[in-house]
Amino acid sequence: GFPEGRSLKELTRILGEEGVEVNARVLPALHPDAARRYLDARVQILYPNGAYADAYKEFFEPLAIRTVTLGAPYGLEATAAWVEGAASALGMKARGRAIAASARKTESPNWAGARREAAGRGVAFVVDAFHLARLTDPAQMWGIPALRILKEMGFGVHVLCYGQGAKEAPGLAYFQAPSELERLLKEGPFQAVYSEYAFDS
Repeated sequence: GFPEGRSLKELTRILGEEGVEVNARVLPALHPDAARRYLDARVQILYPNGAYADAYKEFFEPLAIRTVTLGAPYGLEATAAWVEGAASALGMKARGRAIAASARKTESPNWAGARREAAGRGVAFVVDAFHLARLTDPAQMWGIPALRILKEMGFGVHVLCYGQGAKEAPGLAYFQAPSELERLLKEGPFQAVYSEYAFDS
């Protein structure tokens, strides 16, 4: 279930540093060669994506392979935790901890510099009450912990929600009319806005 791209290559490289070979990777594609190699693996790591939940339950969890589901490795801390969790599942806990610590030490200065650059900048999401949970449940966002990762990067995060809430919380405001949304957008301490509100012009 791990998507193709630079992050997958980084994870494969980190696992290689632990002495772990990626035997096969499936979903969204399934090639016959990968299917044949899959059952030779000692551990299968499932990417936390709600869209794959039924496939995991029906086809992968019943396999006679140790199954681990770890939080998606987005951000410095979650990636370190993922590396440690993967190593632990393979009986290499100490090795995983050492590699995670080394990665933290190497990347922390870069991360801290980027956080300083992001400080004082904000991002807002416009949603309706029905879809509010998508922002806090990574499984509904293809494994991406959108709010957590933006906060870890140093951005201020704000949610503008259509509907009514029992009470507003820091970073959360409700609106019920276009004029209220317009006011929130105009007055808000953010420089970028992503809207999930249907038919929002």
